[in-house]
Amino acid sequence: MTNTLNDIDSDEEQEIKKCLKELDALKEVFPLEAKIEELKDESKPVEVKLELKTLPSHLKYMFLEEDNNKPVIISSSLSTHDENSLIEVLKDNKEAMGWKLSDLK
Repeated sequence: MTNTLNDIDSDEEQEIKKCLKELDALKEVFPLEAKIEELKDESKPVEVKLELKTLPSHLKYMFLEEDNNKPVIISSSLSTHDENSLIEVLKDNKEAMGWKLSDLK
């Protein structure tokens, strides 16, 4: 570190001194004096229209919510009973898929 100080030219030294002087002039804010504001999200929810890609014939989309929300891709060879069973399992294990509880109401 001392070798680095020897490599500093006078312009850089002046800039460092200026920065140190500005830092010294700043008032320290103690934690008890700091004001904390809670940010409120007042923005309106944006509806995102999903663009689903065409799947190969052995796959198809199923949706975990009405209005084509929360799409999942399943085998098209499943029976209706198997499809319904699979969808129920997926809904019951939504946390494992990274969805929040509020996402699947």
